[in-house]
Amino acid sequence: MTHVSALKDGHKGAAEESQRIQEGRELRERAQAQSSKNQEDRAYQTLQEWLELSPDCVEAILALCEQHANSRRWEDIISESGKALKMEPGNLKALNLRALAYMHLEDHEVALRHLREGLRFDPENKEIKGFYRKLKDLTKRMSQGEEAFEAGNWSDAINSYSQAVDIFPEHVRARHRLHHEICKAHVKLRNANDAILHCSSALEIDASDMEVHILRVDAYLLADQYEDAMQGAQAAKQKFPQSRRIREVFQRVQASYELSKRKNYYGILGVARTADIREIKKAYKRLALQYHPDKNPDNKDEAEQMFQDVAEAYEVLSDDEKRDKYDRGEDPNDPSAGQQRGDPFSGFGGPNFHFGGSRCIRLHLNKDSTPKLNSCWVPVDRPSTGKRTARRVYAMADRGATHLRAVVQDLLGKHMYTSAVFFADKLVALADATPADVYLLAQAHFVAKHYRAAGALLRAEGLVDADPRFKYLAARCAYEVGDMEGCIETIGDGRAAEDVEMETNEDEQKGSVSVLAAMETLRGRAYDALDNRSAAKRCYADALRKDPYCYEAFEQLVANHLMTVQEQEQLLAELSISKEDRWLKLLYEVKAGRYGRRDELEVRMAELECPRQERVGGRAGWGLNSNADVLAARAEWLFHSGDFRKCYNITTEVMQNNPFEKVIVPIHLAVCVELKQKNELFLVGHRLVEEFPSSGLSWYAVGCYYLAAKMNDSARRYFSKATVLDSKFAPSWIGFGHAFAAQDESDQAMAAYRTASRLFPGCHIPIMCIGMEYMRTNNLPLAEQLLLNAKSVCPLDPMIYNELGVLYFRNGDYNKSTRLLREALKVAPKPLAVMWEPILVNLAHSLRKQGLYTEACIHYKDALALSCTSASTYAALGFTKHLQDNLPEAIEMYHKALSLRPEDTLTAELLNEALLEDCSRHRNGGDLL
Repeated sequence: MTHVSALKDGHKGAAEESQRIQEGRELRERAQAQSSKNQEDRAYQTLQEWLELSPDCVEAILALCEQHANSRRWEDIISESGKALKMEPGNLKALNLRALAYMHLEDHEVALRHLREGLRFDPENKEIKGFYRKLKDLTKRMSQGEEAFEAGNWSDAINSYSQAVDIFPEHVRARHRLHHEICKAHVKLRNANDAILHCSSALEIDASDMEVHILRVDAYLLADQYEDAMQGAQAAKQKFPQSRRIREVFQRVQASYELSKRKNYYGILGVARTADIREIKKAYKRLALQYHPDKNPDNKDEAEQMFQDVAEAYEVLSDDEKRDKYDRGEDPNDPSAGQQRGDPFSGFGGPNFHFGGSRCIRLHLNKDSTPKLNSCWVPVDRPSTGKRTARRVYAMADRGATHLRAVVQDLLGKHMYTSAVFFADKLVALADATPADVYLLAQAHFVAKHYRAAGALLRAEGLVDADPRFKYLAARCAYEVGDMEGCIETIGDGRAAEDVEMETNEDEQKGSVSVLAAMETLRGRAYDALDNRSAAKRCYADALRKDPYCYEAFEQLVANHLMTVQEQEQLLAELSISKEDRWLKLLYEVKAGRYGRRDELEVRMAELECPRQERVGGRAGWGLNSNADVLAARAEWLFHSGDFRKCYNITTEVMQNNPFEKVIVPIHLAVCVELKQKNELFLVGHRLVEEFPSSGLSWYAVGCYYLAAKMNDSARRYFSKATVLDSKFAPSWIGFGHAFAAQDESDQAMAAYRTASRLFPGCHIPIMCIGMEYMRTNNLPLAEQLLLNAKSVCPLDPMIYNELGVLYFRNGDYNKSTRLLREALKVAPKPLAVMWEPILVNLAHSLRKQGLYTEACIHYKDALALSCTSASTYAALGFTKHLQDNLPEAIEMYHKALSLRPEDTLTAELLNEALLEDCSRHRNGGDLL
């Protein structure tokens, strides 16, 4: 506001400027008065009026940021303070407000970075220095707590978290998280009352945290407060009516509550739920002696009853298995407890099973096992289960059982799963529970989504370890109910998988996928769900090596970008695929080779697409030209080649036949964004949301529409929703980052890209985008490091070489810039599409800087052949001709550039210079007519 004083007296703008400043001061004072009276909405409107009056006033922008802080609108502070920092990069107040916003959004590292930037401008600023020290202390305490918790040092974790709670009392998100973590640690230590206290504190801050509700219920159960646990579970169920986990917790609490009304074994022995076996034995001996009937002749009946209760309590609590059942709310003396628990509608459909009819399963447990099985009976070693003997011989079915098997298989084929379960259950009873029939019943339960029932049946019959197929089905049941640790424990760690052998007849072996490959894939999915990406990658790769037909493993590796380009090529080279299955090898190679060389890809695509009755390259074609996977592979290659129109034609054709073709929809959305097909994006997004409202892909489509329409706030909101619904869909994270980058929000964009690079280690795009953001903010050393990392992940993407060439150009290293830009042209698909026009222009710039004008002109002309409406390229070509002293052609190019962009003042000045030089030359030469 002070710059008006520099205007001279009588200046025509001085009066207007003074009046605008005066009005701004009045609006500021009015906003302050309204804010002091808690009239936040009016204060906000007043500040908006001030900004409309003086849109470039940093003071007005910061006043609005302070108002946002009062209303806890942290995202708005980040957006507005960014504008202020663009006008005044060293504004301490803007840096402080921005750090405050990032802190409350729990992005502490970014907040500390802004505070460090402020201290760089003013090292002695008390406000920023104090803020920085407190925030650093908070992050240190939280980090110490996390490390202690992961190491199992619960008490140390509680101590660190407790010290962090009061550092920023106004930081509600951090306080909620800290109370949550303290509660978890107390539950681990079985300190029920402390856990309840901290869970309640966390819920007072944020009652929408489902995990805290579950923790508090568990704490109530630990404290034997069954009524409170029941009330807490009911409240959670009302708040989260669609949550499967809450329904399971409610069932568990309900069972515990009912069981507690009958007998409280812990109460009978007078021990806590946390008591170990020594305490239980000690209490049992004391009470057994106290209530022995011989020692209570006057009250013998009551003593006998109490003595029996004490013995029963000791029997349950001294047996780990029975005690676990009791703690879960099940009746430990009921052998069927727990077999029909759980939600039968959770998870998703199982695999297609091969049902062998009345044909007997042939098992070979290991080299030293009992004799191989014949077609009449199946001996199976079983652990002792109560009244069952360790080894029993089960006769195969008579005529009625044979008929029932056929009925069950027919019902499964007709997808009548409830009926299949009913008759399979009777088959097990009639055929005396042969392993083949038990397995058939378990499969029927599985396809009917009775996952817990299927797993419990296999465990109860002792069949889990009898055969790899039984073990796989039991592990798959655990996976479907969300018990990833149980899945891995059941299936094993993979080291001994090769020792398990299974004999099958010739037909089964030829027409089925290896069960060991299926087990590796399932193990990989469990590790993936636990965010152990390296272990998941190893398992998927092992699954493919065991059986190339295990497509699910290949899809997880490629779709989730778990492998780099080199790793994918190496794995595909290791696969042993027979000649008659050559089509599978070709399809894997084209699906994984979107950054490969065009000539190699075309050879593979031609063989896949060629009709079967024709030959190509000396080989018969496979006739897959209309297959969606093959079309998707070609469309993706065309997209990465920059041929967007041909890609769009292919994806549109497929979408017309099947608008929900999963493999083609992401490519169709991406190419529509490139071609600005907003109407198509709107229709596709609307259709997907209507059909699949809980799918991340649907909301990704909506985000693509808003991104194409340049409505970036809405785009990032829907991309964010897509990442929440499906955190492993890479395009959503990249689109999320792009939406922030489009608004110059580099910090937020890089946060999204970093998450993507962590989730998808084989994808180079987020790493490259981080490097581009660093380059845009002029942090060239970090930009170089990130771009080189991206190059190591994918050495065949021309865009990486282009960005590296631009970086070295900005560093003044024109030789290295030229070399990398030439490499970009070398790896770019031929013929060049318009997408690669910037490479030609950048190469020409670099050559011009080295004085290689003739070659520079050639590349400028090549760029104009791709895009003849680029005013900047005409201007650059004209400038190069000007440097060559070729004034007529320089003037012509300048004129063309100005015809396309008349407002270009630099080109106009260059044209004027060229005209003056040309006139002077003609005048001196005496040939000016």
